[in-house]
Amino acid sequence: MTESKLITLLRTLDEEEMRKFGKFLEGTAQRKSPDRIAFFNYLKKYHPEFPVKKTEREYVAQKLFAKDANRIKKIENLMHTIGSVLEDFLLYEELKIQQTQRDFLLLEVYKSRNLDKFFFKKIEQIEKSWEKEKPAGIEQLYNEYLIKKLSFTHPNYSLVDKMPTLNDMVHQIDKYYFATKLYWVLCTSVSENFVITSDKEANRKQHFVQKILDISLQTDFQTTPQIKLLNELCRAFMSGDFGNYLEMKSLFMSHLDLYDEYEKNDLLLFLTTSCYENHRQGKKEAIRELFELNRYATENEFIFENSSIPHLNFRNTVYIACAAQELDWAEHFVDNYGRFLGEEDADDIIVLCEAIINFSRGHYSQTLDKLAKAKFRDVVYNAQARSILLQCYYELDHDLFFSSVDSFRNFLGRNKALAPSTKKAFSNFIHFTKKLKKAEHEFRPDVKHLLDEIANTNNIVNKTWLISKVEG
Repeated sequence: MTESKLITLLRTLDEEEMRKFGKFLEGTAQRKSPDRIAFFNYLKKYHPEFPVKKTEREYVAQKLFAKDANRIKKIENLMHTIGSVLEDFLLYEELKIQQTQRDFLLLEVYKSRNLDKFFFKKIEQIEKSWEKEKPAGIEQLYNEYLIKKLSFTHPNYSLVDKMPTLNDMVHQIDKYYFATKLYWVLCTSVSENFVITSDKEANRKQHFVQKILDISLQTDFQTTPQIKLLNELCRAFMSGDFGNYLEMKSLFMSHLDLYDEYEKNDLLLFLTTSCYENHRQGKKEAIRELFELNRYATENEFIFENSSIPHLNFRNTVYIACAAQELDWAEHFVDNYGRFLGEEDADDIIVLCEAIINFSRGHYSQTLDKLAKAKFRDVVYNAQARSILLQCYYELDHDLFFSSVDSFRNFLGRNKALAPSTKKAFSNFIHFTKKLKKAEHEFRPDVKHLLDEIANTNNIVNKTWLISKVEG
């Protein structure tokens, strides 16, 4: 019984909700139901753990209804009945939070009962409340369409002044459709590294998106901030030109209240990806912009997922802060937000980030000491730590440089857990670092050729550092 839907749902309730559900259960009985209340009170004693032994069907049936020959069947019926009531209770509680959904349901009630006066009055109240404070999220564009649709399709629509026309309704659904379509195209672009290909199906879809982009440039659509921003972002991703990044950032920051939390996180990801592309294309200000985005995300707690910070986000935040020479901020970030990492590998992440900060400060010996004390269980963290070790040995002109090169190569060669692209990125780094060290001892090293080689290699870690060493 512990794996039943009823017990699973009851586990999600806190003590206050259990108390409220008990009253709700009593109020929904068409007649006095002592068996239902007795069963619920029994389960309540073991909430939220519900130990297996105490909640087995046979055990509970014997405990509560020992004299009933059909006691097992009775327990099953009670589970079904109470489970259905619990679903109604959860919906009732959710409607208290979901004000917009509650309003729409109420409108349907008024309409079905021919309460026209209350129906149109409620619509007026809803629209006025939206004028004062519009709910966040692209979904609100759809809600505005629904209001127009409910009004327009009401049997007595023609008797009311100042109600929406058919054109108003169509235009509103276009706003929602365009904004939603562009939003999910962007999500696909980022998650799948979307590019234009010669594939017929891809080109057909791309052509369809291009039509939407062109239409949404019309003045009446450009007055919808969500469409304006998403249009600019889509064009940037489709063309690979992110030169208008600052304009896109301004559009986002100016209308934050129009997006819900999930959309804010996604839009920050789109903007971050735009900065990465600008950085990859050699725009020096991109690192500063990346840092500003990360600082904003941190200050507004957008970096959290389910009350913790994903390891990759944490590590990237430190990397970028160091690249922007915001070393004190990076140190403060690790000290204050390290406790929000998940327990698994959290210590390794913190050691790795502290090593990155020490290395960025030029404290190479301290970095070596820090890494020497750590045992990285995750192969990716281990590889990153080894790359920092190699950088330190290079900077210190250490005797262990070439043996570290060999050790690192052997590690990559024997490790099957690393993805081929990741291995290649680290292998390229080892190759160029060794080449750079050898070039130091050449009479006339071909610096330009080496610089071009590194610049034209896309899959490589620590590329900025390598270039700075060649240029130096």
